[in-house]
Amino acid sequence: MVSRERNAGGAEARSNAGSVRLGEARPLLARSVGSSAGSATSSRRVRINRWHSLNAPQYYESIYNTLLNYAPASVVAFGGLSLLIGVFVLIHTQHLVATTGLPRSSLGTTSPVARPVAPPIRADASNCSELWIEQRIDHFSWLAAEAVDPTDANAAPSGLPATYKQRYLLSTQFWDPKDKKAPVFFYTGNEGDVTLYANHTGLIWENARTFKALVVFAEHRYYGKSFPFGDKYMDHLAFLTHDQALADYAELIYQLQQKYDAFNHPVIAFGGSYGGMLSAWFRMKYPSIIAGAIAASAPIYGFGGFPAFDGQKYWQVVTRDASPTAGSAKNCVPNAQKSWAQIFELAKTESGRAILSSLFRLCEPLTREEQGEDLAMSVLFAFDTLAMGDFPYPSSYLTGGAVNLPAWPVREACSHLAGDFPQSSLRQEGPNTTLLEALRDAANVFHNATEDLMCFKIPTLWDYDGIWDYQYCTEMLPQETYFSTNGETDMFWSRNTTFQDIRAHCQRAWHTTPDPDGIRVSYGDEMLRSASNIVFSNGGLDPWSSAGVLHAPKEAKVTVVEIAEGAHHLDLFFSHPKDPPSVVAARKTEVKMIHKWIDEFVAYKNACAHHILACAATRSILKERGLTMAISSRLLAACGAALLLLSLSVDAALNVNMKLASSRVALTADALEVAVVVTPKQPKLKQLTLETLVDTSGAAVLSGLTLKGDGSKFATTLAGGDKLQAGMYKLKVLAVDEETKQSAYEVLQLKVTTPVQVASAKANGKTLKLGDKLSGQNFNAAAEDTLKVEVKLQQAHDKTPVVAHQAFLHFTHATEKTDTYFVLTADAGLTHSTTLQFAALSKKFGYSSGKHHVELILGASTFEKAIVWDLGNVELQLGAAPPEMPSALYKKPLLHESDTTLKALPEIEHVMHEQDPRPPVAVSLAFMGAVLAPLAFFLVFVARLGLNVKRLFEGSVFVFGCVFLASLGGILALFGFYWLELTMFRTLGYLSVLGSVNLWSGHLTLKRLAESPAKKTTKVE
Repeated sequence: MVSRERNAGGAEARSNAGSVRLGEARPLLARSVGSSAGSATSSRRVRINRWHSLNAPQYYESIYNTLLNYAPASVVAFGGLSLLIGVFVLIHTQHLVATTGLPRSSLGTTSPVARPVAPPIRADASNCSELWIEQRIDHFSWLAAEAVDPTDANAAPSGLPATYKQRYLLSTQFWDPKDKKAPVFFYTGNEGDVTLYANHTGLIWENARTFKALVVFAEHRYYGKSFPFGDKYMDHLAFLTHDQALADYAELIYQLQQKYDAFNHPVIAFGGSYGGMLSAWFRMKYPSIIAGAIAASAPIYGFGGFPAFDGQKYWQVVTRDASPTAGSAKNCVPNAQKSWAQIFELAKTESGRAILSSLFRLCEPLTREEQGEDLAMSVLFAFDTLAMGDFPYPSSYLTGGAVNLPAWPVREACSHLAGDFPQSSLRQEGPNTTLLEALRDAANVFHNATEDLMCFKIPTLWDYDGIWDYQYCTEMLPQETYFSTNGETDMFWSRNTTFQDIRAHCQRAWHTTPDPDGIRVSYGDEMLRSASNIVFSNGGLDPWSSAGVLHAPKEAKVTVVEIAEGAHHLDLFFSHPKDPPSVVAARKTEVKMIHKWIDEFVAYKNACAHHILACAATRSILKERGLTMAISSRLLAACGAALLLLSLSVDAALNVNMKLASSRVALTADALEVAVVVTPKQPKLKQLTLETLVDTSGAAVLSGLTLKGDGSKFATTLAGGDKLQAGMYKLKVLAVDEETKQSAYEVLQLKVTTPVQVASAKANGKTLKLGDKLSGQNFNAAAEDTLKVEVKLQQAHDKTPVVAHQAFLHFTHATEKTDTYFVLTADAGLTHSTTLQFAALSKKFGYSSGKHHVELILGASTFEKAIVWDLGNVELQLGAAPPEMPSALYKKPLLHESDTTLKALPEIEHVMHEQDPRPPVAVSLAFMGAVLAPLAFFLVFVARLGLNVKRLFEGSVFVFGCVFLASLGGILALFGFYWLELTMFRTLGYLSVLGSVNLWSGHLTLKRLAESPAKKTTKVE
């Protein structure tokens, strides 16, 4: 497995087309973020935003449109002038580039040297809200919502839930929606309870405040509390794939972006181990959603399909951890290599097995020779886990939070194997077992970390890792259980696991055949050449580095970070005083790259070439952030160059968006209505051209049709005769402004459905009409009774036969409420049929005799509405259940975090690590003194001389007096904001403005006050 956190001591863009859901009379629950009932329902599942739909502002009547529509030459002139000015300023400001000696802030600009210390926060799952989102169980089917492929033995049949509730943890404590650079930190949960990752991912928590981030920890389907099909999830594992999990995450992000209006905020993915693989694949598959990804200890090459992959290298890293090069005792590896032969030799005899059972304190004695290898495997996996958790300080991460492993646990284990152990024959009377005792003590560093176990239960060879084993037996997600050892380049014994062995196990355990080439086919050998904005970090002590990204092509836009003293994704953890230098450096690199990705994202969203006003806004933001004039000049030059390029295509682009008024249309009489909506409205646009209508095979069905409209909505009726069938179509729609000759086109997805009806139906040869029932019939397994059901469907408008992609007989026990399903298959004549021989079906029915309710369910993605036929109640007499088989002798210990019997995770508290450097106390006090001195002088001055406030509101003094008092109040308020939020330089900036106003208004106020008595005296005389 990828991340063996065990218990010790015990897709491409999907269209906006809608879909018909099977059994449409049962509406799908609205999907919502958290518990909000107001979230809009949507048939859109995995959303890949296009460049022009990233919520960029539209100024329909602005100078920009005026320039584009009526004076493209102005754009050329303006762009050229901007380019010349930018180049001129650039040449004369080269010397300013070197003035970058101040510390860096989260914005990539200069940060203040004095800031109030942030108070400590709770940085764990208790700091989050536990929320739920309604997710589709299958994101990649155009079939009806409640139905799936009936040929898949693991699939959920029609009638079971089409959605499930996915758990996620959300923290808005640091979120600042007004700051466009405030990102969404999104953890791609892996094979365990999501609270485990929330409690340990310090890299997110320690930087969330600085980045003002919205923090999200998403739970992986089928783990933690996120179970499709509830407690029956183990019966329906067909939807446990990494692709479905990524689609869950994409949908969750989309819903959160809607709720928090965060479409213009970058999303940064984080993940470790399998979660790191998911974060990297997330960026590769959904680049318009994910701005960048931190993929820590992600073994994305750990698949048999990749030629360079060798599972034996995994155990070579474990061996290196136990060697002097990693700080372990020099005799550890050779002593371990000698021990295995002793175990296998003792396991051959009854007396030897008794010695092993007593020596290793087994709860159940060994009874067979092959159990000797089970015992050796338990020791091997102890070293495996200790190697992944070879952290420089005590940690409970790899024990699921149950108990701490010691600091540098591999060194601790090897300390028991450091001596020189005598060689002796194990067949002699009273053999010397000191080496095996040392091996036991080394393994107990993990197995008995609590130091209170009286005995130990060993697992059988294949009984590891729960449903993660299913993921290996399908997609072959890396699991070291199956990696071979050779006893020469590693510290273990020769153990060769072939693909034939793995396939036999998978077919026996899960009825699946693993696909060694699936990931390679999906992502390719050269996946990194097309990838970008991903940090791949790997620890030199982590066995999974053997399958990680250690080198990247020069042209690849990814960052590779090697952590010499790092174990399994140590860089994601909270900072610790004992962190090795390589871990500290890795985190700095990761934070630096996050800054870079955010800056690139914001620059893209505010691209000068997209809008002239966006250029001014970008330069204003950069000026506010304190960038030097040199950098601003570069942006100005880039702006001018971009505008020049834009002007070349002005006449060819019409600034409109087109979409279908309804992406799901019913086919009636070989004709259908199609309507296209254009935004913003174009009063001068009177028609659109439907250039082609293409079906799924790529064949053009219709072309050259005209859609008439009023500048906003355009419609036509498509009549294609026998060419127009129900299914998915692509429409290429062209818009041309006849006056300006500008044009634009869109490729739209259209789903065409059709009403269907039952043409004929039979049950055991008897003709049935829709609504007839089988009520009262009895079927006896002992009498070998059978039930044959046949049904034929046709389109309602032209009687053309059609095939139901999902056709099931659904039996429900009247009292036990258990469900049993049988598939109807279609023959060449499009007749759907199934024959039930009840003598062979007792086990499938769970031996539940009695009354059963029967339904016939017929549906397809192209059906306007599914057919659910109530066939009434039948009586079944089935065979008796056989006696229960005795349970296996050995049961696996709690080795994996997905085990449902794990204890609740203990609460963890952390004090946030301050990332930015702080000035000496004397500097901060001097700054505060300099700020408060004028105020103190003023207050002393007023106290000594007094202040007649009434005179500030008399005569000509009134206006200036009000301004003076308002600016004085603003300065006092500014001091408060400085202490709570503002930086030193931001405070000085505001103070310069308020101080100038205060000085000017105070001067004029005093002047008016001084003149006022003189004028009054003159008047009296």
